[in-house]
Amino acid sequence: MVITNQQKKSTILYTALGSSLLLIFGGVFLFKTRQKSQKQELIIEKLEAKENERNRLAGNVHDSLAGSLRTAMIRVDNLNKELKNDALYEVGDTIELAYNKARTISKEYQKLNFDTITFKNYIKSLLFERQELYQITIDDVGIDTVDWKTINTEIKTEFYRILQEALLNIHKHANAKNVTVAFSLDKKNVQMNIKDDGLGMDISESFESVGLSNIQSRIEDLNGKLKIDSSPNNGFELMVFIPV
Repeated sequence: MVITNQQKKSTILYTALGSSLLLIFGGVFLFKTRQKSQKQELIIEKLEAKENERNRLAGNVHDSLAGSLRTAMIRVDNLNKELKNDALYEVGDTIELAYNKARTISKEYQKLNFDTITFKNYIKSLLFERQELYQITIDDVGIDTVDWKTINTEIKTEFYRILQEALLNIHKHANAKNVTVAFSLDKKNVQMNIKDDGLGMDISESFESVGLSNIQSRIEDLNGKLKIDSSPNNGFELMVFIPV
């Protein structure tokens, strides 16, 4: 079969056109990938800064506030040994309570170190502590199905903080007896669902009215999504989706 000059030119033209299209599509793909990577880096930097600030504040609470309360507690105790005054006993008890609260706040907001303690163990420890403190039953589901080593440290940190706040909200508002915390991972998102069997609510209410504004802010920082399923007397479910 004889290939004419016209056919040769057409073949060269189509090859050049195909190569150009590949370069264009490849360039667009690389540009979008780079954009996504840069956006993720900015998110990570922002979250790292916030976590470092929390850690700094936790240190200040421990070193300054708790230290001052401890000193005041010792002085009141020493004074009371001499005066034996009931009012001083009450003052001492109040200072001790404030001191213990300051230490608890400092401990809870210290920076999480996933190099020494795994995310799974952090969550298990938090659930055990809150179960004892709030006198409710808390079950975790699916935490072993996620390879947490592949999940960004900032995502794990925010999940932990969100869970802290959600459990506190349940304790304060839900009057629940049972809570389930479920984790899952797909190609697009890592998900955490927190469900209780408490009073529930009308979900037309604003987030601010039910203490969810901080949680919503944390999720938005990660470009994630928050969904709620609840109705009066039918419990409350918080669903968090974070892109990975």
